[in-house]
Formats: sequence, structure tokens, C-alpha cells
Amino acid sequence: MASAQAQYHQPTKDISWHILVGTIVTIVPATLCVILRFISRHVSCAGLWWDDYTIAAALVFNWAMAALRWVQIPLYDSGVRSHDISSEKFQGFEKSFLAIQLLYFCNAVITKASLLLLFHRIFGVVKSFRWALWGSGFLVIAYFIACTITAIAGCSPVSKFWDPKEPGHCIDEVAFFRWNGVGNMLLDFLILCLPLPMAWRVKTTMRQKWVLTGIFLLGGL
Repeated sequence: MASAQAQYHQPTKDISWHILVGTIVTIVPATLCVILRFISRHVSCAGLWWDDYTIAAALVFNWAMAALRWVQIPLYDSGVRSHDISSEKFQGFEKSFLAIQLLYFCNAVITKASLLLLFHRIFGVVKSFRWALWGSGFLVIAYFIACTITAIAGCSPVSKFWDPKEPGHCIDEVAFFRWNGVGNMLLDFLILCLPLPMAWRVKTTMRQKWVLTGIFLLGGL
């Protein structure tokens, strides 16, 4: 009984700074990379194509997702244990978290689309490679549709997502997050490996082939 009372009177643990650090250390480098990309395109007078436009769109979704996570901290006490906040704030957090999930899926699929378009611009003259890109694009779109529908319809009714006391049922959210993350990583691995065979088909020195391979593998970051 004493231990339970001691636990009850423990100060509320706030780890909201984890959210700030996690978003800042990812979105700042991403933003710099996109800016440098557009600068290099301008300096080389190469012009812009769909891979440039889509990566810019992905960055917008990325910023929207980060901004929403920052707003969650003052509005809904994000980073504090759920039983230490009011039910109104909890419901507000869950509603905004559903929006974050949808932004995340949009960001992921548009980023992958940008990579596929980049590879098409470089190696699209090879018919077999174009088919590989189309197949990969189909998988990316299927991933997006499946995850989006599951996120929205994961609870029946949908409002049970932010109001657990409401009658109905929900899927196992932890399992959903885990497996859509696994699917996301597998798609990343597939897309990053796509240009490697083409890089080794280029008629150049062995050193240049390794350089090209290293450049494409930088996407693993």
C-alpha cells in the first residue's frame, strides 16, 4: 500500500524534449539536403524534373508532421504519461496523432516516388529497368493504400481511436506500427538496391563503378 501511494505521488515524468530532439535532428538535415539539391540543379543548369518536385512535396509533408508534433506538446502535454493528463487532452492528442500517421504515410510514399523517378531519369532508357521501377511503384502505392485504410478504419467506430471508453473495437496498434515499419524498411531496401545493377553496367572504370555504388548507397542514411 505504501509503495502504491509513493508511486502515485511521484512527480509527472515529462519526456517531451525527446520529441523536440528527435524531430529537429531529422528534419534539419533533410531540409539542408533538399536545399542543396535545388542549388546544385540551378548551378548545373540541369533544370527541374518530377523527382525534384516530389522531394520538395515530401519535405512539406515532413515539416507538417514535425510541426504537428511540436504543437502536441503545449496543447496536449505530449511526452507526459497518459494517466497524468485530462481526458480532453488525451482525446485531442489521439485525434492529432491520427493526422500525424496520415502525414507520415504521405511523406514516406512521396519520398520513395521521388527516388523511383530519379532512377527513371538516369536509367529509364533500359526497358527492363523501367518495368522494375513500375513494379516497385505498384508496391509503394499498395503500401500507402493499405496503411492509410488501416490507420483510419483501425477502430470501429473511428471515434473509438480517441475515446477508448466508447463501445466498439480496435486493432492491435503496436502490431500495426511494428509491421508497417517493417514493410516501410523492406521497400526502402528494395528501392535502394534497384540502381546498383545498372551502376555496374555502366561502361567505366572499376573505381567509378564503386563510386557510383557508394553514391546510391548514401540513400541508406
